[in-house]
Amino acid sequence: MDSSSVLPIAIFLLLMGLMFLAGAGFLFFQSRPFQQNIECMGTVIGLKSDPDEPGSHLYTPIVCFTTHNGQEVIFTGKIYSRPAAYKTGQTVTIVYPHDHPERARIKNESRILLIILATFGIGLTGLGLLFGLGAVLASW
Repeated sequence: MDSSSVLPIAIFLLLMGLMFLAGAGFLFFQSRPFQQNIECMGTVIGLKSDPDEPGSHLYTPIVCFTTHNGQEVIFTGKIYSRPAAYKTGQTVTIVYPHDHPERARIKNESRILLIILATFGIGLTGLGLLFGLGAVLASW
């Protein structure tokens, strides 16, 4: 391949990598309010299938927990998986901001997605830089 055909690929990979890294950064800063969190136990009371995929076999848990002041809260997980990552009746650790129990999430759930996004971002950015550097050096 000549350097003129490699350069667009390098730019594409670099831009995709930067978008993945931006997504990871967004997710990281979204989870920052949970650093001052309350942790408790909740119970999976059901599973919800992916609404965007009719007949889908992707599932997320529906969780019920009781806050520190006795309020019962039910929320739906954010990450869908196949097979279902949780079973009905399973106990899970919940974290939520002190004043906003409706913003609860399963502990470490978003960390997995953050790791995936960051890994793809670093890999694609590295490939883009490698291809770009190779194209620039080949043109000299």
